[in-house]
Amino acid sequence: MLPYRDSVFVNFSNGTYQWVHMKLFGLSVEVDDASALACLLKSSYYRDGYCGPEARNCGVLHGPYVIEQMRVSDFVATNAADASAELRGWAEYYWKLDDQQREELELQVYSRMRRATAVYRLARLPKDRRVDYEINFHFTEFVLLDREAGELALVVGTDD
Repeated sequence: MLPYRDSVFVNFSNGTYQWVHMKLFGLSVEVDDASALACLLKSSYYRDGYCGPEARNCGVLHGPYVIEQMRVSDFVATNAADASAELRGWAEYYWKLDDQQREELELQVYSRMRRATAVYRLARLPKDRRVDYEINFHFTEFVLLDREAGELALVVGTDD
């Protein structure tokens, strides 16, 4: 079980409709990575369509994906440097971020990526495992496990 702790929302507010939403959970030291990811998939906090307030805890979606079609094996191990580079590339795909936006991402997200003892990226799932109507043009997701801090951070970067 992953107890929900808090969330962080970084809105770029630059006309791109991009944002990063991070949900923070407690992580017990005796839970292995696969079990932590399985618990995340079952969490009501993971069931979020990310397409407006009514899509939170919706039960059937996670971003553009059908939750029942998602598996632990969809999460691919990566490292902090690659995860940060991918998120930075996505964040500045349309427009360069200003210093304040970069600092907020550094403080809230990139520093957590570097501290994480394990980093996973959600693979882009095939079309038959997605919803028919995708509202999010880009959807990128990382799961950060920080054993020392006892924290699992779900990092979603998308747009609407």
